[in-house]
Amino acid sequence: MVFAHHTNGAPVIKIQSSERIDSLNNGYVYMKSLRYYRDLERENPGNVDVGDEYEAQVHINSGYILIPELNHVEALRDQLIHTNIDNSFVFCLLSIPEDTSSFTFTDVQKEKLSSFGDSALVITDRDEFVKRLVSKLEGDGYAVFYGHVRYYDPTVDNVLHFVDLITNGIASIAFRKRQKYSYQQEFRIVAVKNETQQDNISVNIGDISEISKSITLDKLLNATFIAQK
Repeated sequence: MVFAHHTNGAPVIKIQSSERIDSLNNGYVYMKSLRYYRDLERENPGNVDVGDEYEAQVHINSGYILIPELNHVEALRDQLIHTNIDNSFVFCLLSIPEDTSSFTFTDVQKEKLSSFGDSALVITDRDEFVKRLVSKLEGDGYAVFYGHVRYYDPTVDNVLHFVDLITNGIASIAFRKRQKYSYQQEFRIVAVKNETQQDNISVNIGDISEISKSITLDKLLNATFIAQK
């Protein structure tokens, strides 16, 4: 199967069960909290594809922190610093790279993505999908952020990582994941409302079948995506 698309706004893909894919195609977007994904790996140590114990936390490989009240400097080694955005909700999609003329899934992706579900929804107009979802979430009182996830080596502290946090705010931590997750090529929409304690939300943005195509996972993983100018 071949998908042709424009390089500006390459397709994004959701992989889940056929029931969830049908629901999404009908406009129901189900978003889980960042805390959910963190707890998933902590409670199920073998779940390292969907779960991620680093979610909503800042990882320090090696550094120091000043505690002003005690006039004390504490050494940090492989430390996770908790943030206040773990109650935020996230919708995760796999993004076809925008900087390549032709894309096919690697053997590693085929193996790992097979555990995500048996069906996929290829959203052919990413910008329109994001516009509808952002509009609905903002109307419900959420602050919304979206973009590609950037992957990092957790054994190395990158100063640009911390500059990004200072410049763009703590919510930007939701768009940083360890390198081992890079096969997911993730594009995220994050909805922030700090006072909530819910584990998930579901919003209805209306039928999206005119900008999407539902296929089985095996067909997706063997498809070729061709960029058109």
